[in-house]
Amino acid sequence: MADRLRDKVTLITGAGSGIGRATALVFAAEGAKVVSLDSNREAAAETARLVEEGGGEAIALAADVSREEDVAAAVEATVARFGRLDVLVASEDVEFVEDRDTIRQQIVQILQNLLKEEEKVDAGVRRKISSQKREILEGSEEWDILYRKYYGEEMKRMGVVHQSERT
Repeated sequence: MADRLRDKVTLITGAGSGIGRATALVFAAEGAKVVSLDSNREAAAETARLVEEGGGEAIALAADVSREEDVAAAVEATVARFGRLDVLVASEDVEFVEDRDTIRQQIVQILQNLLKEEEKVDAGVRRKISSQKREILEGSEEWDILYRKYYGEEMKRMGVVHQSERT
């Protein structure tokens, strides 16, 4: 495969079987990090196991995608684990209590809130770098090292474990 999805974080609903599982396996083969989401926890875990067996990276989550709070929790768990969400594949055939546009809008709102938190972290990191005794040019190796260091500190301060600290 061509790694067309290298390092893209993908959340796939209905990933426990059928088209959802097939999508998860193809995305993983293309380099994506897969969040296997299904109402059946064991089926989601089996898909994640298959992805990892093929050399990919995956986590399994159980959720009822017709419930707003389950969708929000799944997106938050994805971002907590991988730092972002790039692709959402809604392959689960479910009768939504709310229309799909409302659910998409709620996901967008969750992601916007997470982005605001990320912007706060970034601003805090930049303040710390600019408070150094001498000017450090953005893009320099020293700036990059300090940014990574302070980013980790800010994330810990906010109670979030940065993905590079996971084993």
